[in-house]
Amino acid sequence: EKGREMARARGILVVDDDEALRVTLVDILGLFGYEAEAVSSGEEALAVFDEARHVLLLTDHCMPGMTGAKLIRRLRQRCPALPVVALTGAGPEAERELLAAGADEVIKKPFHIDQIRETVGRALGGKGGE
Repeated sequence: EKGREMARARGILVVDDDEALRVTLVDILGLFGYEAEAVSSGEEALAVFDEARHVLLLTDHCMPGMTGAKLIRRLRQRCPALPVVALTGAGPEAERELLAAGADEVIKKPFHIDQIRETVGRALGGKGGE
């Protein structure tokens, strides 16, 4: 019971329109002891986001429909303290946009597994993942 509470308290919401990358990110986060669930769009993320369950948002930027930056803005309004890590394969312009929208950190694609571990660990204040 306590274990399940802990897992629920550490949920990471992964948002990426690339299915292979979504699966990979959930697997990577799982390896580091995080509970993660993935959705394929910003719209879907807004629909499933639950302040009580999600402790971090990990989102791609370039997605059809809602961009990562727009999603971050919307979730920041609902939950100002939510830690946010963004991924982008685009240039410095996209990175600036994501940071301006409220991302705590931006990871450039292609990324290394260690970058995910370190960045998520930092974003969650060093809790878990070890």
